[in-house]
Amino acid sequence: MKDMFDYLEESWNSEDIIFLSKTIKNKRRGKRKTLFLNQINEYGYPIWGTEPNIIFSLSPSSQFYEQIKKMVRERKISCQIYRVPISQSLIITSKSVRKETWWDRIKVWFSRKFEEFMTTPIDSSLP
Repeated sequence: MKDMFDYLEESWNSEDIIFLSKTIKNKRRGKRKTLFLNQINEYGYPIWGTEPNIIFSLSPSSQFYEQIKKMVRERKISCQIYRVPISQSLIITSKSVRKETWWDRIKVWFSRKFEEFMTTPIDSSLP
């Protein structure tokens, strides 16, 4: 049965950037986090990290490819292979989007009302 490495070897293009990632879930909060393969330590274990600027580039012609393929198959690590052409810019951000709270919305509403108050002309005909 073919796996992701077999399909990668069949359709590999030397102008692709290839990297491994896996998704984990926080048990308490239920949030998902993407981890990227950063390096392999001296004992042969993968080191996953959240920093996308330190991504271990993987290609079938690299010296670590067979070691990583063997490790993923033997240890049954659930991960994904991402392929990005060099022509496209590889921009991965791990910055989370901050959700707007109710207090932020109230502050915006008050600031708009204050701007309306300051920009309305004063009627001089009033006593």
